[in-house]
Amino acid sequence: MILAQSLLKRCATAIQGPLERWIQLRLTALAYQLSHCQWPWLKNRLIVFFLSHWTPDLQSAEKSDPFAYASFNAFFTRALQATARPIPQTSGNVLAPADGTLTQCHLIEDGQLIQAKGLTYTLKALLANEPALIQRFNTGLTSTTYLAPTDYHRVHMPLTGTLSSMTHVPGTLFSVNTDKAEICPNLFARNERLICIFETAHGPLAVIMVGALLVASIETVWGGLIRPAGFGKIITTHYPQQQAPTLKQGALMGWFHFGSTVITLLNAATTPNATLTQPGPHNIQYGIPIAQLKRSPHDSK
Repeated sequence: MILAQSLLKRCATAIQGPLERWIQLRLTALAYQLSHCQWPWLKNRLIVFFLSHWTPDLQSAEKSDPFAYASFNAFFTRALQATARPIPQTSGNVLAPADGTLTQCHLIEDGQLIQAKGLTYTLKALLANEPALIQRFNTGLTSTTYLAPTDYHRVHMPLTGTLSSMTHVPGTLFSVNTDKAEICPNLFARNERLICIFETAHGPLAVIMVGALLVASIETVWGGLIRPAGFGKIITTHYPQQQAPTLKQGALMGWFHFGSTVITLLNAATTPNATLTQPGPHNIQYGIPIAQLKRSPHDSK
């Protein structure tokens, strides 16, 4: 009897994981269809519903009229006016990659990252057990920014960098809000994510865009749309130097098709003397310096 109960419990657990992920994928796929629909009566009702619950800043948006957008997704991923965010051109500053809540900003020690108070997770898990990446970022500087529904949902470069690789890691689609982050172990290492590696004057930089429930897709300026997979293989694309795009500090690199989280990692080679200018948690806007680095040898050339 005890053996049978144990087997049933194990079977239920084994089924629950894939079933839960399947349900998350179906809900997220539905969100994608609804948010991209261009039927005026539907997209306007979705926008009205959103505005009745949240109050986004539309004054700095490229289009301040919420109903001028072709779809709810176009409204949600709206661009800012070109003059809305002047970026300080200082090579020693690491800039915030997005608007949102800076929940973590700290030096990495022994491959450990802080998710929330009392909860840590490993760099190894976040980087999908990729030995080469783990070695490059085992120590260094990291930040975590949560994008709430009211926030501007585009992601920008913390430093000038040249893309070297992009890795799409299938996974779960749990909510990533601050409440969930405080109770769900290894949340960011379990959820679907896109790991973008850049080479910078201060060493390698990782910008990791973490998917979540209803985050129908992640889009980059070089690779286009990436829909959630949920299941399947990890896919890595390498970019030869002569073909790799170089993005300037503060430049647009991608956007979420709903709110989520951005994690940055910067190699330790140039960060031991880094000064954290914006320790979390608090609200930030992209382009604000969150750390000051020591001068890079490349800056003197």
